[in-house]
Amino acid sequence: MGAEDKKVIDEKIEQSEKERKKEEKKKRREQRKKDRVSFFADFKKFITKGNVLDMAVGVVIGSAFTAIVNGLVKNIINPCIARITGSSDMSEWKTIIQKEVVEGDAVVTPEIAILWGDWLQTIINFFIIAFSVFVAVSVIKKADRMMNAREI
Repeated sequence: MGAEDKKVIDEKIEQSEKERKKEEKKKRREQRKKDRVSFFADFKKFITKGNVLDMAVGVVIGSAFTAIVNGLVKNIINPCIARITGSSDMSEWKTIIQKEVVEGDAVVTPEIAILWGDWLQTIINFFIIAFSVFVAVSVIKKADRMMNAREI
């Protein structure tokens, strides 16, 4: 085999390698397109199911319920605790780590404090919400058992 034949063979190999890479690139592009279409088709199926709407209603009701619980803690429970402890407001309970530094009217260094009162309010909120969810789930389970008992 001569040098010219070897050159022709190398060129054909190089050409076929280029064609193979081009074909692989085309297949990858087509697969990505199918994946995008599949992703959106799957999302459409998911979003049109009733579960998503139920979940959205649950989120809205949960947000409203959280606002009610926050109002209960802030406007009813905290004043009662403040009256018992003799302080003006639970949110003012704190341990100051570093005092605020003020020069004239400007705050040079802000106060650094552990806000115990705010933390306790958050814990009270959590327990009220957790108890309410527990009661709601218990009522739903009891109603479900009663419905199943009637069917039998």
